Amino acid sequence: MKNIRTIEKVQKRFTKRIPGTKNATYCQRLKKLHMESLEVRRLRLYLLHTYKVLFGLVYVSQTIYFFK
Repeated sequence: MKNIRTIEKVQKRFTKRIPGTKNATYCQRLKKLHMESLEVRRLRLYLLHTYKVLFGLVYVSQTIYFFK
């Protein structure tokens, strides 16, 4: 969790440096820049990967997730 917060801070600082976004909140900056938070992007990728595994679109070794 600490690493996730650290990476999110980097995006927050970066978006503040873009001209015209300094005084806006983080959510306002993301909307203005047509971006999503890293947390939302990560969740979307987890859901997409789960969908692909469930429907056999990618192969995942069972030993990664299940112990024998």
